[in-house]
Amino acid sequence: MPSLHESTELTKKAVLFGTIGVFGLILIVIIISNLLKLFKSPPPPPSLCYGKITAPAFPQSIDTSAHTFTLNTLSGSLPSFSDRVIVPKYQDPTPSLLGLSNASASAAADGFNDPPTYLTDNTYIWNKSSTINKTLTINTLTHNFSLDSDYLSNPSVIGAQSLPSIADTVGLAQNFYGNILSTLGDSIPEDIDINNPQFTYFIIQNNEQTPVENADFPYQLIRLDFPHSPISNCYKDQNGNNQSCKIYYQDYNSSLVNITFGSETQVNDNDFPTLNIVKAEYFSKPLSQNPCGDGSTQPTYPLISPQQAFNMLKQGDPRTSIVSYSGNTKNINITDVKLGYYQTDDESQNYLWPIYVFIGDHNFAAYVSAITGANGQM
Repeated sequence: MPSLHESTELTKKAVLFGTIGVFGLILIVIIISNLLKLFKSPPPPPSLCYGKITAPAFPQSIDTSAHTFTLNTLSGSLPSFSDRVIVPKYQDPTPSLLGLSNASASAAADGFNDPPTYLTDNTYIWNKSSTINKTLTINTLTHNFSLDSDYLSNPSVIGAQSLPSIADTVGLAQNFYGNILSTLGDSIPEDIDINNPQFTYFIIQNNEQTPVENADFPYQLIRLDFPHSPISNCYKDQNGNNQSCKIYYQDYNSSLVNITFGSETQVNDNDFPTLNIVKAEYFSKPLSQNPCGDGSTQPTYPLISPQQAFNMLKQGDPRTSIVSYSGNTKNINITDVKLGYYQTDDESQNYLWPIYVFIGDHNFAAYVSAITGANGQM
C-alpha cells in the first residue's frame, strides 16, 4: 500500500500530465483548424455574367460646392459589407401587335379621345382639354406611363376648393393605376406597395410647388409615392447573413410610381376618370428570373469597400451625387451608410445599379457608385 507521500506525488503527476494532455489537445485543435482555413478552397470569384456593364447617369448634384465630411456613425466606423453584390437585370419586354390599340383604348377610357401623337421609341401622347389641360403619355411596349397638366398655373388647383380627402386618395390612386394597366393587358406588380404610400403636401408659389411640413398646414396638392420592395439577398453581412437592399431614385425622397391630387371642377363626363389627378407617373420594369441564362449562376459583381466609396465622396468623384441637403454648413456629419440600388425612369437602363448611400445631418444624402473599374463603367 503506497504511503501518503507517494499518493500525493502520484496525484500531482496525474494532474500535471492531465493538464499537459488537455493543453496538447487544444493546441492540436487550433493547429488543425488553422490548417483547414489555410487549405480551404476560396469562394469562387464574382460571376460577372453580363461582362462589362455601364451605369445609368446619376442625377446632377443639388450642391456642387466643396464639402468636408466627418464620420459620425453610432459605431464610429464605416459598416462592413461582403466583397460582392447581386446586380439584378431587367426583363426584356414582349412586343405586342395590339400595343397601340390597347393604349388608345386605355387613353379613351380616361377621357383622352383625340388621336395620339407619336413621340419616340414606342411612346405616344394624348391630349385632353377641360378646366385643366392634361396630357397622357404611354409607352406601348413597356406600359409605363405618365399624366401631366397645367396644374401649377391653374386657378382651380390654386383655389383648392374641392380637394379629395386624404383618406380617399389611396383608393383613387389604386383605381387610376389599375384601370390604365388592365386595359393595357397588365396589372400592378406585387413588388410595388400600393397600399402604403408616402404622403407629401405642397403649396404653389410662383408656378412652383413647395412642400409643407405636414397636413396640419394649408396645402393645395397631395402627392403619394408608392415604393418598390427592397431586393432580397443582395449581399451578405459580416456574419454571413443575407441582407436586403432598398431601391433609390433620382429624387431621394420619392418613387417612380407617384400621383399628385389637386382641386378640379368637373365640367363633363370625360373629366371624371382623372378628376383631381393633376400629375402621375408609373414606371416599373420586371426583373429577370434567369439573368445569367443557366438558371444557377448568380449575377454577382465585386463591391468596392465603403472606405473607397467614402474617399470618392470626399474627393467629389464624378461617380457620386449629392441628392438631398437642407443645411448651409460645408462640414457634413455622416451618420449612416447603406447599400442599395439606383433606378431611373430611362427605358434604356438594363440593370439596377448598386450604390452606397451616405446619410448625414440636415437631410443630407449622397449616392456613390458601388461597382466601378473593370466591373462596370460610369
